[in-house]
Amino acid sequence: MKLTSQQVRKLIRNQIEIISEQSDSQQIPTDVMEMITAGLEDISNRYSPSSQNAKRVVDLILSLNLSDELDEREEVELLYQRIFPEIVRLASSIPIRPIRDPDRKPAFVIGVMGNHASWGHSAEDGSAEGLYINLSHPWESEDSFIDTTREGVIDHEIRHAIRWSFFKNSGIDLPSSQWEYLHLVFDVNKPSSSASYEEVLEYENIMEERRVEISRLRDWVESNFGGFNQKNMDAICVIQSRRPYTGGDQEISSIISQWNQDRPMEEPALRDLKCPLTMNIVSTIDGIAKTQPARTADSDEVALAESVSMSSSIDNIREIVRRNIIYSDRKK
Repeated sequence: MKLTSQQVRKLIRNQIEIISEQSDSQQIPTDVMEMITAGLEDISNRYSPSSQNAKRVVDLILSLNLSDELDEREEVELLYQRIFPEIVRLASSIPIRPIRDPDRKPAFVIGVMGNHASWGHSAEDGSAEGLYINLSHPWESEDSFIDTTREGVIDHEIRHAIRWSFFKNSGIDLPSSQWEYLHLVFDVNKPSSSASYEEVLEYENIMEERRVEISRLRDWVESNFGGFNQKNMDAICVIQSRRPYTGGDQEISSIISQWNQDRPMEEPALRDLKCPLTMNIVSTIDGIAKTQPARTADSDEVALAESVSMSSSIDNIREIVRRNIIYSDRKK
């Protein structure tokens, strides 16, 4: 059910050719395009039907009791297997748009709410959907990327692209419903009851950015250390403090050095992270990250931050069922 690297590269080859035909001042550096390509290729592994991410989606769909047609794990897994190739295809064909705008971030993704299994729609401000690489920033080197690395920026934006690809193919929205739980992890002020539309929108943008960054931190910790432990928890908070580490623990020193090399979390998100990292915070992060939700100190379930928000998705899922995605083969 995975797309091969060759298939993924073919999907974005036309985009690279179009970019290459533009003037020199608008070209995205070759190594940056390779970072984008590698990140898009990795979607096939990161969200394959056998992956932990797939299990998260299946778990949440089952927990919602959407209908009698979706009441067994086998049936939901079959649904996921059927839509997965289209999710990867769409994510891998996201338009890559070079721009120059000194007032914007180095890269960003624009997606439009609406269950349309294609790119090409426009936001309210007229901006077309796609992955934007802002050439007002010097992408030719790492020197200007103080808060993170170039590869970190690309990885961050591809995670946004995955969210939109899921939504466009299935009506499943990766997970704005998890923001409440992120307040257990980050110090971010909620908007007041009298907040303006712009203030609420800014809050939503911040929480979505924090959601992506906590998933990046989680992946880095798990890939390097197997999970959170006291040493890497202490090291992360030393890094956050911006104070030199004066302790004598060689393992903590090594973790700090690796962090400085990899920079797995953007500086604004790191500043908002609650330190010291208590077991309650780590349990919340673990619940956000893992297949099964953790429980907070007051026994409330911590939902999955890489699962799905179904506030507007139940009808879409039922429509998928009605189109016999699950049952068409069985009825023949």
